Amino acid sequence: MIRLSRNLQVLPLVCFVPPTPSAFRIRRQPHPDYYSTIEAIHHVIDLFAQTENENPAKPRLHDNLLAVFGTAVSRQLYYTDRS
Repeated sequence: MIRLSRNLQVLPLVCFVPPTPSAFRIRRQPHPDYYSTIEAIHHVIDLFAQTENENPAKPRLHDNLLAVFGTAVSRQLYYTDRS
């Protein structure tokens, strides 16, 4: 997509090394350090979010992204195993 769009090519890149492997089990990622789009969005929010005075016991709003993602992956695997 970036290769085909001049508008996207001029945007700054945000790069990071994932702290954990991808939880996307529906298909294999092309490289061990690759994340699904949802995982990458969650991690970038983590990188840019204010972390001072956070209560680790209290879930953050964007953690819901990973909860929904996990449910979607599990549901897809459930239906894949049944066919």
